[in-house]
This record gives sequence, C-alpha cells and structure tokens, in this order.
Amino acid sequence: MADTDSPGTETAPPATVLERMLAAKISEERAREYLRNQWVRHGDEIITDPDAVLPKYVIKPPPITENT
Repeated sequence: MADTDSPGTETAPPATVLERMLAAKISEERAREYLRNQWVRHGDEIITDPDAVLPKYVIKPPPITENT
C-alpha cells in the first residue's frame, strides 16, 4: 500500500498573480501599480485582484504617445 503522507508529495497551492509577479523579479510596489492601473490581463479580462489565481497573465501598459 502506498504511503500518501510521505514528504514531498504535497502540492503547493496555485500561485496568485502577485506571487507570480514577485517570482518574475517585479517589485511588489511595481506589481501593485500594474494591477491598480489595470495593465494586467488574462485574455480580454482586466485583472486588479493581486490574489487572483490564474494559469497565466500578460502585463500590457498603454501605448506610448508622443506629444507634439
């Protein structure tokens, strides 16, 4: 019979968007700024909740425009 309580068999809970951003070496301050400014997206959905659990996300800042 298999021992289901053996060390190393537990799976970690899914990472939140904020945890994934921190793991990608984005500072917490900057990550929260991206979320606050609605630059984080999952498909067409805008993500503002740092505790959202998603398989992937994209940081999409607004385009840079030149003032003339």
